[in-house]
Amino acid sequence: MQNLAVNGRNYLDLLKLTPGVVVTAGFAVSGPGGLGAINVNGTRPGKNNLTIDGTTNVDSGSNGTQHIALSLDNIAEFKLLTSNYQAEYGKSGGGAIQIVTKSGTSQFHGTGYYFHRHEQFNANSFFNKANGRIGDPNTGVQRNPRNLYRYNQQGYNVGGPVWAPKIGSEYLKQRLFFFWSQEWQEQLVPQNARQSRVPTALEAAGDFSQTKDGNGVAIVIRDPLTGLPFLDNKIPVGRINANGTKILNLFRKFENTPLGGAANASRYNHDSQQSVSYPRKETSIRLDYNVSDTTKVYARYTRDADQQIMPYGLGWTGGSNQIPFDNLIFKQAPAWNSTLNVTSTLSSTLTNEFIFGASQNNLTLNPTVENAATYSGIGFNFTLPFAGYPANQWFNINFGGTPNQNFAGVNGYSQFPYKNSNTTFDIYDNVSKVFGPHTVKVGFYYQRSRKDQAAGDSTYIQFNHNTNNPNNTGHPYANALLGEFDSFREPNIGVFQGQYRSTNIEWYAQDNWRVNSRLTVDYGMRFSLIYPQYDKRAQEYYFVQSKYDATKAVRLYRPTCVAGTFAAGGCSSANQ
Repeated sequence: MQNLAVNGRNYLDLLKLTPGVVVTAGFAVSGPGGLGAINVNGTRPGKNNLTIDGTTNVDSGSNGTQHIALSLDNIAEFKLLTSNYQAEYGKSGGGAIQIVTKSGTSQFHGTGYYFHRHEQFNANSFFNKANGRIGDPNTGVQRNPRNLYRYNQQGYNVGGPVWAPKIGSEYLKQRLFFFWSQEWQEQLVPQNARQSRVPTALEAAGDFSQTKDGNGVAIVIRDPLTGLPFLDNKIPVGRINANGTKILNLFRKFENTPLGGAANASRYNHDSQQSVSYPRKETSIRLDYNVSDTTKVYARYTRDADQQIMPYGLGWTGGSNQIPFDNLIFKQAPAWNSTLNVTSTLSSTLTNEFIFGASQNNLTLNPTVENAATYSGIGFNFTLPFAGYPANQWFNINFGGTPNQNFAGVNGYSQFPYKNSNTTFDIYDNVSKVFGPHTVKVGFYYQRSRKDQAAGDSTYIQFNHNTNNPNNTGHPYANALLGEFDSFREPNIGVFQGQYRSTNIEWYAQDNWRVNSRLTVDYGMRFSLIYPQYDKRAQEYYFVQSKYDATKAVRLYRPTCVAGTFAAGGCSSANQ
């Protein structure tokens, strides 16, 4: 594995070599993501289990990401079980990905390494060339440089006996070993080009005389009070809503391309392609102790520091924008995974293995400009429908409805402050016994999962060129200036922090029977007791029949005809 050219130095990339496994992630980027992009023999992507030295390394909230991403140079064994595996392997119905870490030996060994990738080694893409993202061959100056693509990964590890002068050094050298590793990853992850429509200075002032749609057709702005076009396609200053001006000015500063030129045919006036800065650091220590000839113990602790600085936001909860509105900082740190393993040979035919493992990640989202798109940060002064809207909650503002134009907006910032933490505890005990041709194994597994995650929503304003809206002006920016939104939504609650808890208990029995030299039979049974997940804070409620009070039930009153008497067209006032 160390010598394979694994893209991104991500061990999950090796799963592409296994028959029956479909992987839709590229794994060019190092990090804990991508587990949710793996299908094993047709099972759903969230049905795989991944363990490190027996400890679960899966975020039990999504089942699509890991707590930590182990360095390739820290792995001694990588194994994937796809189907028909023995009863001792359970918890998930998909693949069982098992990783065993390296241990120290009675001799000292060490490794150092450095891997480097740079955009100068890559051919430029067709669209980058078409958009002018190339360097001047004469001066070397890039007028509109292509995306930064730089991965630097360096690390080292060392292992050997633990030596303590004058304190049983020879004894320890034969029984106590260590393995220490560290890795640093400095990544500039390339992004797709963002080409979007933002307001111009004229439009922010109410002048739409130069405004065209994406096909180059001039836009006519109509007065919603009269239905007639505004004079010279300009909104009178006295009609402009101050809050609408603030909205357009929020996006106007991102205009960096002339609108209406031959290159873009009025489709966009913002063009950017900024990389995500993604530094990571991993530190791992493992100690192995041969207590006696029959008992061996090892303990390992691995810690990750993981941070992404994302100019376009994060799609699944922090916004995926068309403009570099704010450098959203997404941390998956601190994250750690640990194992304690005690293996005892009780007799020549009886072995017991005990494993205790704990693992955790901590996810946070923080904008670098804290008040960039909040009610107070934008400077709004209109009254919200619900009082008490959190001051640090962002506003989602979007535009649409004009042909062949992709309008920029603030999209998806819904759960600030966002905090997400997942902690799992695993306990195994496996007993193996040999009876002649039979190797019988029984075991017990317990997992406790804690998932603390924010839940909430943001106010959402949509300005559309919508012909079904009687107050439509003909352009979403003009609608914003007049305060004519297409839809408005405000949650009447803030952000809640759920404390979700779940317990999983499993046990099994199996037998490996060597019938003869050419036939071996494996059979066994595994049982699972899966308790429902619940919120420790009791913030989520369901119908409980014992608490139902019929006297407080909602009643619906409506006109009803009585005595069988009907008037023309319906009930008369006398018989309602």
